[in-house]
Amino acid sequence: MKEAVKESVPFFKTIWLALNPWRYDEAKDRGTGNILKYFFSFVFLAFVLAIILMLPAIANLVTTQMSHFKVLEVKFNTSMSSPVVFPANNPFVTIDTRKSEGDLKQGKFLITDDYLYTKNVFGGVRKDALGPYKNLTQNEGIVIAALLMLLPSLLFLFYVYYVLKVLMIVLIATLLGFVIARLVKFELTCLDALKAGLLASTPMIIIDLVKLPFNFNVYFAQYIAFLMFFIVGVIKIGEFEGSGGRSRKKGRYIDLGKKI
Repeated sequence: MKEAVKESVPFFKTIWLALNPWRYDEAKDRGTGNILKYFFSFVFLAFVLAIILMLPAIANLVTTQMSHFKVLEVKFNTSMSSPVVFPANNPFVTIDTRKSEGDLKQGKFLITDDYLYTKNVFGGVRKDALGPYKNLTQNEGIVIAALLMLLPSLLFLFYVYYVLKVLMIVLIATLLGFVIARLVKFELTCLDALKAGLLASTPMIIIDLVKLPFNFNVYFAQYIAFLMFFIVGVIKIGEFEGSGGRSRKKGRYIDLGKKI
């Protein structure tokens, strides 16, 4: 127990550092692997907290989605008044048995009366006939049970998607920051820009954590926060050419004016 607490102290100290971009110069002495480890750990922690906060909404899912069925006979013939979507605000899976064919516009899966539509990572859509499995979509209980069984996989896919999304934003900001820094003769390595980007993603992730369970409309606040933290962090972690004072050598800084 003591060892676990001891190991978690540096992690929470890094969170405090990430929330203060004026201290990002301290990240220059840290390895890139160390910052990446913090990033993935923090995303995972935020994701777990978001799931915990969403538990009431997930528990309410069955009751809410049951209202979409207007007929449920003893023979398990059903008709729907509107599509079943999961999650409700940003659909990942849509079930709409009111029609034979459909158009997958949102999410990754669409189940109609006769077909299953699946979107791949490149944006293409695959259409498969339900065939002998068609009767599964006619039973509300089986549909809801299938959604619950798919929940762990859906959450994992959402986690992977979110990590890739944040990493893409960080990498784009890193490349732009590095190029602009070179153009204005600002001393900034690509790795230092990456460190600033990974740390600056912390407030963006926190805002997403709050937005997801409570369905807050934050507009683009998370991206604005990331950009502000990244710009301040880059300014602190780099320096203009000719300003002198520090140089990198084997991961440490030495005073150029000091005789060795």
